[in-house]
This record gives sequence, C-alpha cells and structure tokens, in this order.
Amino acid sequence: MVVSKKLVVVLVFCLYGIIHGKQVEDVESIADMKKILDRVLDEVTHLRLENKNMKSDNNNLQMKLKELNKSQTELLHRCRNVEKGNNKLNEKVPTSSIVAFSVVLDHEATLGPLQVVKYNKILTNVGNVYDPRHGHANIPMKGIYLVAVSSMNHVNEAMHVELVRNGDVQGMHSTEISTLTSGESKIVFSARTDCLSLRTSVKKQTRQP
Repeated sequence: MVVSKKLVVVLVFCLYGIIHGKQVEDVESIADMKKILDRVLDEVTHLRLENKNMKSDNNNLQMKLKELNKSQTELLHRCRNVEKGNNKLNEKVPTSSIVAFSVVLDHEATLGPLQVVKYNKILTNVGNVYDPRHGHANIPMKGIYLVAVSSMNHVNEAMHVELVRNGDVQGMHSTEISTLTSGESKIVFSARTDCLSLRTSVKKQTRQP
C-alpha cells in the first residue's frame, strides 16, 4: 500500500493539534482551579481573622460582664447596709412620742394564782400598745411610765395583784377585806420592747367568815 507523504504530514499535524489543544484546556482548567483555590484561601484567612476579632470582643465582653457583676454585688451590699441603717434609725426614732392607754374589766372574773388580768374594754389606746387578747402592754420606746390601777372586790374578800415587767414584779396592789375599792399608782422605768401586765399574786386571796 502506498501512502502519500502529504497525507502523513496532514495526519501528524492534526494529531499534534489535538494533543496541543488538550494540553491547553488542561492548563486553563488548572489555572481556574488555582484562582478558585486562592479565593477560598482568602475567604478562610478572612474568616479566621474575623473569628480572632470575635474572640477578642467576646473576651472583652466577658471582662465587662464580670465588672458589672462585681459592681452589682457591691451595689446590693451597699443597699443592704443602707437598709440596715434605716432599720436602726426606725428603732431609735419612735413612730409616736405619746403612749397612753386606759382599759377596764367590765365583768366579774375568777382568776387563779399568777394569772394575767385581761382587760376587755379599751377606753384609750394611743400608740396601740395594749393587747387585750393577752392582757399585755408592749412598750414601744424607752421612758418613764406612770401606771395607775384601781380595783374593786366583794365584801369580806381581799384581792392582791402584781404589776409585772418582763416577768419581774414591779409592785403590788391590794384591796383588803375592809375596803371595797382601792387605787394605786406606780412609776416604772421601762425600755423599748418591755412587756407590762397585771396579774394575780401568789399571796392567798382571803375571805372573812
């Protein structure tokens, strides 16, 4: 078989063109991929920088938050101290400079030894110091108090009662057999929160036959 030299040259040229074209396409694809990879690397670098900045901002925010918490704790502590100071001032300054009460037992009562006399009828109770449920007067402020007691007993019977402050006897009041009514006054030095009451005495209540 005889092949023309011109045909061989044409075939070689075509083959070279095909191979060269393929190489050019590969080179262009690699260049595009490199460009894309460079953009991705740039984005990653940018994101890393932003992440670093965010970490720094986060640390700064955490430090500021700790400072705010510390300031809040100090403020709460100061508020508690102010509240304690106000409470102490309220304890020292009475809500009212006048304390006065007048009470009556408007019915007959039979009481045992050391039993508190509970006056049921309140005529005056300035400062709300007298508690009729327990028969006590709760003193709201330190001072000197005048306590006046009047009593009435049956004929031929004696009655003995005691003025008590916080469980300690401050004075005794008696209505003897020969006397139907009697009265007595007592000056008492009392401190704040003291409790005053009138109770029957352990002294025997006597009756004349």
